[in-house]
Formats: sequence, structure tokens, C-alpha cells
Amino acid sequence: MKMTAEHDSSAFVSSNDKNDVDGIGVWRGLGAFSCLLSFAGIVVYLQETQEGYDWKSQFMSELALGAQGWLMALGFLLLALAIVFHAAAMEKMGFASSTHVIWTRCLFHGAAAAFLGAGLVNLRMDAALHIAFVLLAFILMLLPLFLILRESLRPVPRVGAALAILTVVLALLLAKWQILEPGEGQRLCALGLLGWLAYGETLAFGIRKNRTQRP
Repeated sequence: MKMTAEHDSSAFVSSNDKNDVDGIGVWRGLGAFSCLLSFAGIVVYLQETQEGYDWKSQFMSELALGAQGWLMALGFLLLALAIVFHAAAMEKMGFASSTHVIWTRCLFHGAAAAFLGAGLVNLRMDAALHIAFVLLAFILMLLPLFLILRESLRPVPRVGAALAILTVVLALLLAKWQILEPGEGQRLCALGLLGWLAYGETLAFGIRKNRTQRP
């Protein structure tokens, strides 16, 4: 049964995958990495330059309230783009059955839309709506990882999804027990989820490359 399922999953992959490593797949992967690195760079820059900001006790969203707050809005946009790029890579990799690939892609796109909303509506404009966007984005990023953990036909993506989920759970528990301050807990959660995006893109590139090398 497992061999049949794996065959079905492979059949779901586009026939253009054998050329994907030399085409749009590479640019998509580079785009995702560029967006992730830019987002991280913006956060580090703002938390180091914003006067009176304490990254351990304050959330990343509060970086949008400073003099250069527009950079944080740009950061949310870049993060949304990285997730969109990643959603396409997930579909190409065939992590799950065709049905679950569709669900995974939709959930990632929903997370991207929520992060975009968080960038457009900062805490000063509407604190409740901004927080709702951020929470929704985190939840919608976690749900596909559970699908991967359950439905993936390959052990490597399952391990990556499990590590990302455990990192988020650990961050929440440490923050709840007040071992980590709020800002530290949020950043550890973000590290788990953004780490998955980077890991997944690296894995996607490796799978595409292996496909191109098959006779």
C-alpha cells in the first residue's frame, strides 16, 4: 500500500519537475530565501536602532511603532512572499497525497494573507485586528506541518515538521512558565516556523535536483 501511495504522490507532481531545478523552481527558492533573510535583517536592524526597545520583553510587532516603522510593514510583506513561494515548493515536492497537498497549499496561502494583513494594520491603527492577524498567521503556518507529519511519504520532511512543531510548543511552554520573556518566546516560535521554511526550501531543491538526475 505504501508503494502505491508513493507512486500516486509521484504521479501528482508536474511533468515539468525534471526541468524545475534549472528553471522557475530555482528562482522561487532564491526568492524565498531572500525574503526570509531580508525579514530577519529588518527585525535585527530595528530592534538594535529603535530607542527604548527591549527585544526580550517586547513583541516584534512593536517595531512598527518607531520612527522607521514602515520597515516592519515591509518585513511582513516579505515574509508573506516567502510563504507563498514555499507553498508552491511544497506542491512540487509531493510531500503528501494530492488531496493534502491542496490543503497544505491553501493553509500556507492563508498564513501569507494574514501576515500581509498584519503588515498593513499595525498596532497603532488597530491593536486587536493586528494581533488577530498575527495569531491567525501562526496557526495557519502550524496546521500544514501537522499534515506533513501525518501524511508525508518521506521521513526527512516529517522530521523537519516535528522539530518545528516542538520548537513552537517549547517556546509557548517556556513563556507560560515565565522562563522566557514574551519577546524571547515569540522569537523562538518564529525561529521554529521560519526555520521550517528554510529547511523545506532546501529539501525541495534537493528533491528537484535528484529528479533531474534520474534517467
